[in-house]
Amino acid sequence: EKLSCENKTQLEVVSPQAGTQTIDCQGSWLLFYRHWDSEWRMNRSWSAYQNGFRFEGNGSSSNSSSFWLGHELLQLLFLVRDYRLRVDYWDRSGQFRYVECNRFRISPVYQNYRLTVGNCSSAFGSDEAALIASLNGLTFSAYDWGDQRVCAASSGSAWWFKPDIGCYSTTN
Repeated sequence: EKLSCENKTQLEVVSPQAGTQTIDCQGSWLLFYRHWDSEWRMNRSWSAYQNGFRFEGNGSSSNSSSFWLGHELLQLLFLVRDYRLRVDYWDRSGQFRYVECNRFRISPVYQNYRLTVGNCSSAFGSDEAALIASLNGLTFSAYDWGDQRVCAASSGSAWWFKPDIGCYSTTN
């Protein structure tokens, strides 16, 4: 069955490993990550990122939660279909921005969740799209596992770190 967020606020996915999981939708987009509350830190273990986690904020809506869906559930979704990626964010001056990529995939655990992104564009300039595209081919690291675990530990967040620019998380 083709999973789609069209006209839905949530999807339910049945996983042999994780049971039934609820996934949030926004418009036609499936949400796998939201970092809404700046007080809440994303410094979690490799296992937490594999399995996913959620923090319910103080707001009254589901939009007040911060979460990571989990690499293993994302793997199941990639078995069903290909996905595009959209990254929504607010820049340092408080302006809303977004980048869309026509290619998006995360490899299995034995490849350290290598990220594939490509054909990225932004209506707000090429720098933002180039930043996301520069993550292509990088492997995931958390403070306790991964090629760049020192970067994850020192930055206080797991991510796809670029080894050639030091320990700077480009988008998290």
